[in-house]
Amino acid sequence: SSGINAEYGVLAYMDIPNAAPTPDYSSRPRYASDNNSPPYSYPSSLLTCKPLDQCDTLKDNWRRVWEGSVTSTTDHFAFRYVFLQQFNGHSDRINALRVTEDECFLLSGSKDKTVILWDLRASNTALGRKIKRFDEHLRPVLGLTYLDYSYTVVSMDSQQTICTDLERQKVVTKYESKNAVVLANLPRASNRIIQGTTDSTLRTFDTRVRDGVVMEWKVATPLRSVQIIKSIQCDPVGTWVAAGFSSGTIHVLDLRVGVMMHAFRPHQADVTNIICSQSGDVFTSSNDSNVSVCHWKHAKTFTEGHQPDYKYQGYRDGVTGMCLLEDDLVTCANYRITTISPAGNSTTKLRSELFRGGVSAMAVLPQNKLVVLGADSGALRLLS
Repeated sequence: SSGINAEYGVLAYMDIPNAAPTPDYSSRPRYASDNNSPPYSYPSSLLTCKPLDQCDTLKDNWRRVWEGSVTSTTDHFAFRYVFLQQFNGHSDRINALRVTEDECFLLSGSKDKTVILWDLRASNTALGRKIKRFDEHLRPVLGLTYLDYSYTVVSMDSQQTICTDLERQKVVTKYESKNAVVLANLPRASNRIIQGTTDSTLRTFDTRVRDGVVMEWKVATPLRSVQIIKSIQCDPVGTWVAAGFSSGTIHVLDLRVGVMMHAFRPHQADVTNIICSQSGDVFTSSNDSNVSVCHWKHAKTFTEGHQPDYKYQGYRDGVTGMCLLEDDLVTCANYRITTISPAGNSTTKLRSELFRGGVSAMAVLPQNKLVVLGADSGALRLLS
């Protein structure tokens, strides 16, 4: 089926191929005791390194971090200038990082055309443990995500998207993803992913479908012609998606009907990161060295002059990473980590002994309040 909405300038069409049978997860281990809960555990074949059971075995920096977390009187994120682990395996720029929901594993994608799965539970060591290296890509890895429901790693380069089953440790599906530049997954327990391209196209894939695209939208508005999509993020429920463009414009699209809901322009340069909240707040960062917060329901449709509800302008460089931890917004710009919170803003400069090189990617472990930083050189470090 297809449809054209002339008023909003959105072209949407849908092509549903023969779907593969839904995988049977009944025999897989679960964290939850409820049999109706989806499985969020991990393959037992990967669990060869047991987590620490007693804190008295912690040493050096690991013990310092533990003691700091025990004596802390606040729930807000605070950077402690402590190095914990280094992960060696990449030889070029880190383009994507993803921490699993239980914070036991880390996935990294690099310009060296590889994806690596790391173990985050190996404490008391300065060298991180590599579990598996995936070398299926023929071009630099641009995007990366993990589907907890089906143990599937989804990685993307400019020509193809590869779905790898961690339980079987093999590639299960490959899709053509021509001109793709960014990748995101829909909310927890979903098998769908969404891609953005250099020609203003949003594509939705279902990893259970063998033949590729399930739905595709060509996003174009009276404000701008074809633009490059630089970042995308779905809301926590999976009903709408926000796409950030090279012009600094944000487009909000309803995933249920394929209609553009709003468009506004909080930035003057590439939108590098987007975070969507369930309430409708859209947190964005840009190469114009600003972080903005907009509630898209306040924005008039296709009004570039809409002013953000909040703008933080204390950066010297473009923001390369951003994460929302309850009321704290943690950002990274070059050598500085900034926390924006109701309790006040704080900025920390990374010392050379903690991290060397320009920061190209960031991931945060919200439960443990730790930070993983990736560098242009391929270095990867866990810090507190």
